[in-house]
Amino acid sequence: MRATLTPPSQAESWVQIRLARQRVLETARCTFVLDESVLARPAGPAIMAEQLTHIAEVAEAGRAAVHVLPYTAGLTIAQNGGWFLITPRNGRRVVHLEHYRAAVFVFAEGDVAAYVAATDNLISACADPAASLGMVREYAARHAAEEQP
Repeated sequence: MRATLTPPSQAESWVQIRLARQRVLETARCTFVLDESVLARPAGPAIMAEQLTHIAEVAEAGRAAVHVLPYTAGLTIAQNGGWFLITPRNGRRVVHLEHYRAAVFVFAEGDVAAYVAATDNLISACADPAASLGMVREYAARHAAEEQP
């Protein structure tokens, strides 16, 4: 059994929030930047294989662009925490920050511009889309193989 810092009641709440967000995202065109360590993170082989396969399928269907930031990229601004860069129908970009105990939307143009630049910088350090998709599929296969008896 693994120790966790997240109380079960909080974990269930986070799962429900993320499932609701997933339903919204299924109707949007999204770009995701994933650190390679996320692909390798042990969260249960079956769960990881399923999740990574889903990510690959969404990307292959053209509903998302997936960029993997490889270990070889070294330290980047992403080590400070993740963010969501949202462009609603009105075209005015917003940043969403989700942290341990709170979430916040950032609207100030200068702050949003800094996140746009950081996003562009991260994407430029990522593997190209085909290689990124290959990495997602490769890690999914590794996790699936771990599940085999």
